[in-house]
Amino acid sequence: MTVVCVAGSTALVFAGFSLLNVSKGNGSIAMISAFIIAFALLLCVFVIYNLTNMNIGERKREIATLKVLGYRDGEVTGYIYREIFIMAFIGALLGIPLGCALVGFVFAYLDYGSLADIKWWSFVLSAAVVLVFIGLVDLLLSHKIRAVDMTSSLKSID
Repeated sequence: MTVVCVAGSTALVFAGFSLLNVSKGNGSIAMISAFIIAFALLLCVFVIYNLTNMNIGERKREIATLKVLGYRDGEVTGYIYREIFIMAFIGALLGIPLGCALVGFVFAYLDYGSLADIKWWSFVLSAAVVLVFIGLVDLLLSHKIRAVDMTSSLKSID
């Protein structure tokens, strides 16, 4: 689910940056591209927040066990978020070709612009912005990992 969400968000952000590249400076297409980028990032933040929150909730016993074994909060957080970041990175890599296909379709439909008009930084910035927002979501949820109570989590019967 994380890979699909990040791939879709990256594709939409790339489409927004691509439209921004072909627009000739502040017109309605520039405003549309800004809305596309903003809403794609909001979609990514909400979905990743919920998926990560569920992931932490389902893995409370595992997190508590790691804490009991002496792992520090930073190590436990890194363990959980490393997995999310790897999936997000794969999603961002898959999102760029999806974004190229989406932009190609939009340009052909509108008969406006081409893939050759897209600047190199749109490719890099699309993936980077999505990954930065995922990092921010992870920072928001790191307190939840630190707040896992070792005793009650290990006593609970699943």
